[in-house]
Amino acid sequence: MIEEKHVILAVRADDERRIISQLLADFPVRVFHAQAGREVVWNVEDHGCDCLISDAHLSDMHVWSVLRAVNEVSPDLHFSVIILSDEDLILPTQAITTLVRPLAVVRLKSALRDALL
Repeated sequence: MIEEKHVILAVRADDERRIISQLLADFPVRVFHAQAGREVVWNVEDHGCDCLISDAHLSDMHVWSVLRAVNEVSPDLHFSVIILSDEDLILPTQAITTLVRPLAVVRLKSALRDALL
């Protein structure tokens, strides 16, 4: 039996959130939605996380601040991170995938496959 993975989707744009949700339907995942960084942290505390898909800038904090906060509450948790951004970001680690808008569906599918399989 394939284990269901937990994905936190913190993307504000309705069209992007809809496309990503449709792509995630092909994977054995349970999706938790968040609009703010603090909601991401709460979801991690409540449900764990195998993959975070997030805008670079959420309503209350930058994704780097979100990742620091998650690390404080769950320091032993390791998960994939996909960041959607309007520009290239300097990444603190190679374990993070950045997708620059406009999103290419093929690249998004590839990133999801790498993160979830």
